[in-house]
Amino acid sequence: MKTLREFCDGKKIKAFAMAAVVLIAGFFVFLWAAKTGMERQEKYECQNWQRQANESPLFYLTDAQKKQCDDIGYKLALPIKDYEEDYIEREALVLAYTSSEDETDEDPLTMASGKKTYFGAVACPAMLEFGTKVEIGGRGYTCEDRMAERYRQEWAFDIWMDNGSSATYHGVKQETVKIYK
Repeated sequence: MKTLREFCDGKKIKAFAMAAVVLIAGFFVFLWAAKTGMERQEKYECQNWQRQANESPLFYLTDAQKKQCDDIGYKLALPIKDYEEDYIEREALVLAYTSSEDETDEDPLTMASGKKTYFGAVACPAMLEFGTKVEIGGRGYTCEDRMAERYRQEWAFDIWMDNGSSATYHGVKQETVKIYK
């Protein structure tokens, strides 16, 4: 009776081992790609819901949708609805910034409040507490960061954006800002 080694020459065993390694590696690549694709799809859905919430005052997010976005670390910045009436208005300089070290400090993804950057965060004058809600251009934001030193003596707000082209497109504007109490 022949042993397995005698039955199969060394080339067949090596080929079988290589095929097994390729199959196992392929399986793990497939799992990684599926997970990454699902995360991208969930982020796309959250971005789409954010866009709809910004464009339509009638758009309503369910708790499940909010939870899905929270679970993947996507912070929704929902517009402030008309029913909030206790606010003051100020004419202010409104800018936009990104998480680049050129525009921030050595930890560009952490805001002065200690929270990580997210859509709907804004740098505010020091006289406003962290967590203060403001409305700029009909959209709701939360004060989470502080203005650069050169803007601290005036009413100025700096909206966080995830990329430089969006910040450049926003530009510098003089706008009426509603500050909710």
